[in-house]
Amino acid sequence: MYQVNNAELDAEHAQKVLEMEHTQQMKLKERQKFFEEAFQQDMEQYLSTGYLQITERRGKWGRGQLGRGLAGCAG
Repeated sequence: MYQVNNAELDAEHAQKVLEMEHTQQMKLKERQKFFEEAFQQDMEQYLSTGYLQITERRGKWGRGQLGRGLAGCAG
């Protein structure tokens, strides 16, 4: 009886781990896309003007969200 429960718990745990890993990968891809777009904008500005004028970016991965987004990446 306990072996069946342990097997069920193991299966549930494995499923939850897979779901968490998938969610983490999606967050990382979204974050990477944000930074790639910002880099591309900076590069276009630099190529057209010869200098960069970087202002504080706001949005999902702005200063406040960036710190929270990185917290989940440390594991």
